[in-house]
Amino acid sequence: MHDHSSSSVHILYQTEPSYCEKSAHKLKGWTETLLGYFNEAEKLVQLLLRNRALMNRPYTWEVSINVEAVLSPAEITALWKKVCRKMEANGIVALWVREPSRSNHCNYHLLVKNELTKKELEDAIESAMPDRGDIPWHKQVQPIKSQFQYVRYITKAKTKAFIKGKFILDRYADKRLLFQANLGLRKVGTIGKFWEKPKKQMWDEIRSIEKRIGDALENPDLRRLARHIHDLFGQDLPLKKIERSFAERAGDQDVQEMLRNLRDGGA
Repeated sequence: MHDHSSSSVHILYQTEPSYCEKSAHKLKGWTETLLGYFNEAEKLVQLLLRNRALMNRPYTWEVSINVEAVLSPAEITALWKKVCRKMEANGIVALWVREPSRSNHCNYHLLVKNELTKKELEDAIESAMPDRGDIPWHKQVQPIKSQFQYVRYITKAKTKAFIKGKFILDRYADKRLLFQANLGLRKVGTIGKFWEKPKKQMWDEIRSIEKRIGDALENPDLRRLARHIHDLFGQDLPLKKIERSFAERAGDQDVQEMLRNLRDGGA
């Protein structure tokens, strides 16, 4: 058994990450600045939602694995590589996100893609992880309550929320810790064949969909139609969501029909 309590292991996370820096380019990177982190997290969220749309079904399980030992970056990498290899051999297909904790441990969130029973998944994780006598750890496996919220939570994307009647600008601000730069620790990875298409191809698709939505929203009639539907049925749906939904399907026959009715005074 290793002694992982060595005081020479330095802190894995930044105590005061800088918000941004002057740059001619859009800030990127999980460790450089908070703004760069927000951009990376938002991009990953969009890719995960696009991937799910291409799968034509929801992701299956959310898993958290907390390693309760202070390890060096090299030990963290070696341990997790071995675990991921075994998980893949045990039939798990998932995306993982790595986070530092305030106690200087590493935690992992897994977004499981394939259909496994809870017992199959738990057994697969148990046999992939090290003996708890050597490296203590614990896990939690549960069905995903909200596909949309879970991907924002595991990435700690900047997310607005109403909590107990109070509007919060950045829901995960207190939970978000940035790794120190240059530790050689990957933030995100996959186990098995997780992505439906290459990420670059999916990102290009996302950008072209966003452009199509933006172009469609230039049409004042489409915005009028969205407002009309919102007034009729939309108390529970934000107007912006209705606008985007119509804009995404602006070329569809039923949307064109509704626009014609609206223009003819039928709506």
